[in-house]
Amino acid sequence: MQASSLPQAEYSSCFLYSNLATYAFYVASENKGLPSALICLGLFGGGGLGTAFGGILLSYWGYQTLWLVLAIGLLVFTMAAPRVRLEKE
Repeated sequence: MQASSLPQAEYSSCFLYSNLATYAFYVASENKGLPSALICLGLFGGGGLGTAFGGILLSYWGYQTLWLVLAIGLLVFTMAAPRVRLEKE
């Protein structure tokens, strides 16, 4: 990874965290601790697991398989995301 791309990665995770935390606090406004903990777990735990899984894919099967798995994951997420409703009762 180039040194110039490191600050960009830090800024993008910062913006992602704040947006997800805002949605979590909106959905569960009476409980702040659990939504915050779940967002942190998903963001940082998912980043660690994704890096480990991506490293295994890359070392055994190469970049084509890595990008193919990423594309399939994005397609599944894109199809599933509109079905999630964030409505406050």
